[in-house]
Amino acid sequence: MGSKLLVICLAYLSIILQHSASAQDHLHTSDQKMMSALDSQIVLFEKGHLYIKAEEIKLNDLFLAIATQTGITISPFIPLDQSVTLNIEWRPVAETIAQILRDHSFVYVNTNPPRLWILPQSDTKTTTTESVLVESQLEPIDTDTSLQLQALSDDPELREDALIDLGKSALQTTVELFSSALTDPDFRVREAAVASLSEIGGSEAVDALTIALVDHNPRIREDAVDALGELGGVKAISSLQQALDDEVSFVRQAAVEALDQLQ
Repeated sequence: MGSKLLVICLAYLSIILQHSASAQDHLHTSDQKMMSALDSQIVLFEKGHLYIKAEEIKLNDLFLAIATQTGITISPFIPLDQSVTLNIEWRPVAETIAQILRDHSFVYVNTNPPRLWILPQSDTKTTTTESVLVESQLEPIDTDTSLQLQALSDDPELREDALIDLGKSALQTTVELFSSALTDPDFRVREAAVASLSEIGGSEAVDALTIALVDHNPRIREDAVDALGELGGVKAISSLQQALDDEVSFVRQAAVEALDQLQ
């Protein structure tokens, strides 16, 4: 009786072990499939470099992963619904972003935290960058930042409109942007920069307007003279005195009138 019971117990144990082995094989296969799925969508970040292995991943999901890994604040102005396949092995963040967005317009600033704005192309028919800010889990953007980005557009009309609107906000933080715009190849953009600097005022605006006094277009120089006359101050008077020697008569006349107004 005892031997029969032992045989039965051993038979049951054999069955249990077989089921256990089968279950383990199934789990191992499931783990392999899961690891394979995970391996196909990898975003890693270390020491300023990104490792990305992804198959048919939507750009929005990709940039969410990048934002999570790197701490970059990402603000899209266009839908990021297209899918991409990437195999990038430990490249610097800026180079990686440039590769991913090679067919898009974007601005990446390595501040603390870094910021990335994904912009519409210059042939977009919208009149303001803010109007195409898409709904996304990525970071929203405020109006002033939107206008500053629009001022970097490839479209001179967009740059002009942005500078005019920024001038109305009278933010001292935008003086540097207006100073850069004074060397813009488009006359209208430089004209808008002068007008906005006149609105903002302050010593930095006066310094920037002095740059415009040597613009190759005499109308810009005249606008700068008028702006300096409105702002006044020791620096403005010194700059206006230089404008008295301008080669164009109406610029010289504007300088005389501005100085008379300040005295």
